[in-house]
Amino acid sequence: MATTAAPAEIDYSLNNPDTLTKYKTAAQISQKVLEAVTGWCTEGAKIVEVCEKGDQLLEEEIAKVYKGKKIAKGIAHPTTVSPSSFVTPYTPLKSDAEEAAVELKAAECVKIQLGAQIDGFGAIVCDSIIVPSSA
Repeated sequence: MATTAAPAEIDYSLNNPDTLTKYKTAAQISQKVLEAVTGWCTEGAKIVEVCEKGDQLLEEEIAKVYKGKKIAKGIAHPTTVSPSSFVTPYTPLKSDAEEAAVELKAAECVKIQLGAQIDGFGAIVCDSIIVPSSA
């Protein structure tokens, strides 16, 4: 009688080079997008627009990797731009006119958070900046 072998168990630890590569790729994408979002945080910039552009750039950068393989990938944490008066990550609703109108102010401390994931291996990055004056 033939016996069927159990499928090989996948090693999801960092000892597996594939796992480490996916984490590193997600981290590189997240860091690249964080740098771009930081540059968009200027006096008078609408937070909702900065968040939308950040998410769009995340999607574009994620689409460039692992194209030939069927691997789940996407946003691990949406782009949030939180003025110092907000305790939690903040992404305003575009459908709420009052929230959509919120702009960044010069010399305001802003927390930025976002992340990408490749095959479930996510990398979320954060930074705090002072919004530069446009003058």
